[in-house]
Amino acid sequence: MPRIHLDRLPQLARRLQRFVKKVRRRLPVDRVIMHGSAARGDLTESSDIDLVFIGHFPQRWLDRHRPISDLVPAYLPVEFFCYNPEEFEQGLARGNPFLQDVKKWGRELTGDEPLELRHRGQEREERTKALRSRRPARQKPRQQRRTVESGRA
Repeated sequence: MPRIHLDRLPQLARRLQRFVKKVRRRLPVDRVIMHGSAARGDLTESSDIDLVFIGHFPQRWLDRHRPISDLVPAYLPVEFFCYNPEEFEQGLARGNPFLQDVKKWGRELTGDEPLELRHRGQEREERTKALRSRRPARQKPRQQRRTVESGRA
């Protein structure tokens, strides 16, 4: 699986959008949901992009992946599951923890929306940078006061 280059997340987001558009054009997919670290905004170099495709797949469970796998570019680190709408809803109704997590934290992708992928620590870096830009120029340290205890009065 290709590595995620954290300094190239905007390019990766555009490639992911193109991939989602291509899948939606060629296959009977109703919804694409991104979940996991990509949806939470804490990607690392060893992460992948987790997707759930919901659509009308005529194939058996294990055979559904092949048509989508054929469309995945070699440079795109994705892992995915495919569900029929009924299976997805039944899994939610039965309390499937994986599907409940996807529903609660997942981000729906259409391929047309602006997509921003974020890495772990990016928010902290941006906050620090913003705080530094607002901080006044560093002043020279004040001369230390002489104290009676030190013997210098």
